[in-house]
Amino acid sequence: DVLTARDSVAGEVELQLRRWLGKEIRSRELRARATSGAAWLLVQRAERARADAERRDDGDDRPGALVLLATADSLLAEAESEDPEWLEPTIQRGWMAYRRAWWSPRADRVTAADAGLEHANRAFARQPSDPAVLEIRGHLRYVRWLADPARNSRQARLMLTDAREIGRAHV
Repeated sequence: DVLTARDSVAGEVELQLRRWLGKEIRSRELRARATSGAAWLLVQRAERARADAERRDDGDDRPGALVLLATADSLLAEAESEDPEWLEPTIQRGWMAYRRAWWSPRADRVTAADAGLEHANRAFARQPSDPAVLEIRGHLRYVRWLADPARNSRQARLMLTDAREIGRAHV
């Protein structure tokens, strides 16, 4: 029993260390890519707002979560202005719109998905082979397809096919 408990604790410690190290490595990679310290700080603040939004959503405060997503998006827009060459704020704005599309009432999903696609397409124009850009673009195209009231239209079918192809090519 003692050995089993020790192995269990060791496994949990290992898992927590991996999570922490993964976050730390990602943070350092992001910081290295940013040319503006102010932009990097804005992205960090946006990340905290996003995490708070997810906690609010988990706590059944969807309106509060949507407000925090809007705050995160504003911070990311500032970061884009501070460091126009850095792709991360643009990609993250796509992810904020993606969450907004899922969390919004059905009538607002198309608008949120289209806003996210604008960000994803701007990032794609700059780095068309970047995996993070392709990932958010595919996710947003899929959520846009789901939100489209005319799902059987030719354009909607093409959008779904395109999203699937992007996903297969970059898995």
